[in-house]
Amino acid sequence: MELTQDTLNTIDVLFDAPRARELKKRLQLETSDDRIFGAFSTPIARERIWLAIVKMCSRGLGDWDSAFDLAKTDWRDLLMVAGFGLDTRAHLIWKREILRK
Repeated sequence: MELTQDTLNTIDVLFDAPRARELKKRLQLETSDDRIFGAFSTPIARERIWLAIVKMCSRGLGDWDSAFDLAKTDWRDLLMVAGFGLDTRAHLIWKREILRK
């Protein structure tokens, strides 16, 4: 599944071009299988996880490897660390705030 346009746009707002390209590539390569998503492979669920990774990477909440490792280990923990775990719409609110900039 391809990254959503909103995910791509969010990355472009938050990162300079070289880092944006690197993050997009990693998201595509490392989150493309069902190890992370399993039964939750809807576009909305995937975007929620992608944006959690993006948020962690942008806020310095650990290094990039930590964000990807957490997603692969337990995506629920990833959502909690990113602040998206208690409200299924939190990623949408965060994304809108970023894209307004």
